[in-house]
Amino acid sequence: MYEDKPVNPIEELKRADHLVHVSMKYSRTCAVMVNGLLRMISAIDLAVDSLLEHYVQAQKIQELPSTRKEKMDLLKSLVPSSFRKYLSMYTTFKIITESEYRAEHEFRKNVCLTTLGKKQIVLTQPNLIEYLEKTKEFVKLLEGIKQ
Repeated sequence: MYEDKPVNPIEELKRADHLVHVSMKYSRTCAVMVNGLLRMISAIDLAVDSLLEHYVQAQKIQELPSTRKEKMDLLKSLVPSSFRKYLSMYTTFKIITESEYRAEHEFRKNVCLTTLGKKQIVLTQPNLIEYLEKTKEFVKLLEGIKQ
């Protein structure tokens, strides 16, 4: 997916932040929006993997699940119910990045990505910035659980 193998969720968030705030300012394309979401997904995946590995070492769980869905289901059972909004946000990211989309107002101020399919999701630049902030909160919360 990427040339460089990400190892730290904070570094991935820095890359996503640059995409959302700098690259979007100059390009205003849906491809940059999707790449920003992919970086956010990667940051969440890295944070979840790190937390679950911590739980394995602390012997709170026996082994690390192999699939992403199993990891998210396990995480749901381990974290407080207040984390569910972040997990549903993660699911929304996956839906957006995996579905076909229509670009509207590309190269203009109000660029808009609309998914095509059963569930129509509209993504704008302000939404993307809000998603980035929530992703930062989620990663910080997951990192805080380890300490």
